[in-house]
Amino acid sequence: MIEFKPFQGVRGAFLGKNPSQFFPLVKDYLLLKQVHGELIRVLKTPEDFRQIHLQEGDALLCRQKNIPIAVKTADCVPILMAHPAGLIGAVHAGWRGTKLKILEKVLLKIRNEFKLDLSKIHMAIGPAICAKCYEVREEVAREFAGEYIFEKENGKFLLDLKRMNFDLARELGVPKNQMEVLADCTLCDKQRYYSFRHESQQGLNKEGRNYSWVMWV
Repeated sequence: MIEFKPFQGVRGAFLGKNPSQFFPLVKDYLLLKQVHGELIRVLKTPEDFRQIHLQEGDALLCRQKNIPIAVKTADCVPILMAHPAGLIGAVHAGWRGTKLKILEKVLLKIRNEFKLDLSKIHMAIGPAICAKCYEVREEVAREFAGEYIFEKENGKFLLDLKRMNFDLARELGVPKNQMEVLADCTLCDKQRYYSFRHESQQGLNKEGRNYSWVMWV
């Protein structure tokens, strides 16, 4: 478990395989049916929980206390954030979501709709497949450009999703010293994390997921 505690009143964590690390219990998490898109769900009142829970979407924003919001990943990038004005967020960003700039859309929503200063946000980009491991097909590589994609000698390409999401946040004014990019790679560290790619290579059921959650307390 890697804690996310940017300031007093906010608690969260990036979790791996160990079920004893699950706090709060998974059944208490507000989760979405993640579809690798750009839809953002907002919980404004406790009553919204039932309406939003397991609806389609890949990002959650919350202004309520004692409601843990979470995303599930197994190579994709989990992102947790908190604003001292009383807003928390959780984002699921795979290559499709990153291409759609879901993190940028979340931050613009915070700035434009909630009228909050992005320079006060604290953010952590969690365990995900790293740029040295994330080999993608040419058709995926063509969706990206420049410094985020690297061609290998075998004609395959490597993609750096963590760095792209970090840069998106920086460009919108989230300070570098208020963002943490965790080096943990879900494929490199298969003992601690679920990896969709590893399970696919091994012919496993591909159902394992890492939970990342955050909550106002």
